[in-house]
Amino acid sequence: FALARGNAFVATADNPSAVYYNPAGLAHLDGRRLSAGVYHVSLQSDYRSATGGATAAMDDGYQPVPHVFFSSKHPDARWAYGLGVYAPFGLSTEWPANSPLRTFALKNEQTYLTFNLSGAYRVSSTLSLGGGLTYNQVDTDLRRALGVFGPTDLFRFKGDGDAVGFTLGALWRPTVRHSFGLTYHSRTHVTMKGVTDTIPLVSGEPSEAKFPFPEVVIVGYSYRPTPDWNLEVNLDWTNWDRFNTVTITKPSGAVPLPCNWQSGLFYELGATRYLRGGWNVSAGYLFTE
Repeated sequence: FALARGNAFVATADNPSAVYYNPAGLAHLDGRRLSAGVYHVSLQSDYRSATGGATAAMDDGYQPVPHVFFSSKHPDARWAYGLGVYAPFGLSTEWPANSPLRTFALKNEQTYLTFNLSGAYRVSSTLSLGGGLTYNQVDTDLRRALGVFGPTDLFRFKGDGDAVGFTLGALWRPTVRHSFGLTYHSRTHVTMKGVTDTIPLVSGEPSEAKFPFPEVVIVGYSYRPTPDWNLEVNLDWTNWDRFNTVTITKPSGAVPLPCNWQSGLFYELGATRYLRGGWNVSAGYLFTE
């Protein structure tokens, strides 16, 4: 439902995916509810050198991203809780082995899986607050060619780690037509432990690297001119600016991996028309710099 609205959902948050979008919305969901699904994401990127010669195309195969959410609240209670399993970061990229970018990247995968236990409290008829504790598991596999010892030389780091974080949310509905939402996802710092292969020199070196992941702030406004319509706009900011240089430490010497990412701001606009029998039709637009 949120995706169909361009992810503009923080000020609506009226299904179990509120665990992620705005945990305060759980306080408005009576009974027990379950929501599950999977996104299929395809990334495409083409490279051409500045001189106009060498080219390469990244593999654009589909990658599944699953999610499961559950909420529970007694109709007469002010408290509610929810559970969620989802992947807020990650995905993979793969460039051909003969790519001119082979010394920069070959096949890289990272899976960031979050387990979220959330609760919400209805402070008044118009205001609810929520929050959650997250346990995050991360697996990474980074590969690039050395470009020194031959066409099959390789540098690879494979490791995993975990970290604890939290989420906070607020939902204010001063009238039936207007609703305001705010959500904060904390930053995490994951220490990856694994092995490094420097082929053909050394294999299986015990290694460690610290990966900083960003905080996320989402703010939104929903307008319902009639009970049949819901219009919403969101701003979603992700602080990737803290993801600069990752250093892999190992017995034979440290290896810096410069990343130098920049923060992302998402502009999200969504609309929903509610129909009879529980059906609805939504449309949305999402733009990121």
